[in-house]
Amino acid sequence: MPLILLASAGLPADAAARDLPAVLDWSDTYIVSFPVDGRVSQVRVRVGERVAGGARLVELDTEPFKIQLRRLDAAVAAREPVLADEAREYEQAKSLYEQTVLSDVELQRARNAYEKARAELAESTAQRELARWRLDRAGAVAPWDARVIRRSVEPGQMVVDEQRSIPLLVLAKTDAMTAGASLPAAAMRALHIGQQVRVLIDDDSRDAEIISLGMQPETDRGEPGYRLEARFSTTQDDDFRAGQAAVIRLP
Repeated sequence: MPLILLASAGLPADAAARDLPAVLDWSDTYIVSFPVDGRVSQVRVRVGERVAGGARLVELDTEPFKIQLRRLDAAVAAREPVLADEAREYEQAKSLYEQTVLSDVELQRARNAYEKARAELAESTAQRELARWRLDRAGAVAPWDARVIRRSVEPGQMVVDEQRSIPLLVLAKTDAMTAGASLPAAAMRALHIGQQVRVLIDDDSRDAEIISLGMQPETDRGEPGYRLEARFSTTQDDDFRAGQAAVIRLP
């Protein structure tokens, strides 16, 4: 978001020149969605809640996936003996062919039957693996310790392909945040990525590191401003929010 560089009121001239009004943002976010269709059976988290990595977040109704898997288990079980029979028939046909008892056409017919049985079993096995993959993905988990910052899903809601781009949940990492400010191009020349700065939030002060120096202006009026982003560590006790005012103090 565009930010405006302002002088810090009440600070000495040298401090005001080094203090940039900034806005906090999440350092890393994760969008929860499903690669499969289904009906949401349970949502385990709410906005603002902290979750541990690996925690279950949203569940789809797994019964349709289990039914499909059982159907394909049965298909595989039925086709395995068929392939075994066709394999024996083909081996016998080859033996008879070598004895000049069987014609080329009959040998080819036995081979075609064997190849068809093998292909049908391979197809059913692949479909079963896909069904298992879908069942495994009927529940979403947190990739790391996070805070829920958005929820757009409720029990009973259908998740379908057309809605795949709609985030069901959005998580933000809890171990770091960023502070972003805007400053003129001339001021950017004295800075570099990896440089240590301070981030001031109300009465709190944190060590931070510059992680981004913008190359495109954020404003099209007046003097162009370029975005600076600094990342700092946070703890479970911190209650900072995106959009909260802060100050980046340059060295």
